[in-house]
Amino acid sequence: MGLCFSSEFSEEEKKMKIQSALIDRELYEHAKKEMNAVKILLLGAAESGKSTLVKQMKIIHSQGFTQQELVSFKVNE
Repeated sequence: MGLCFSSEFSEEEKKMKIQSALIDRELYEHAKKEMNAVKILLLGAAESGKSTLVKQMKIIHSQGFTQQELVSFKVNE
């Protein structure tokens, strides 16, 4: 009779609750990081310098380019 309102959880339910809490925490951390991200939309005609602006911003505000990116720029140009 008391099984419907039992406050005890089985081992499987405990594991599921822990897993759910971990997922919730990861989602919260991801959302917190995304709030600090600034996204811009660059519109313009072809050859107007949109990708050049992005490359300059990456050099100025990031650690630059990876070796793979440098190689891909050389191949594409």
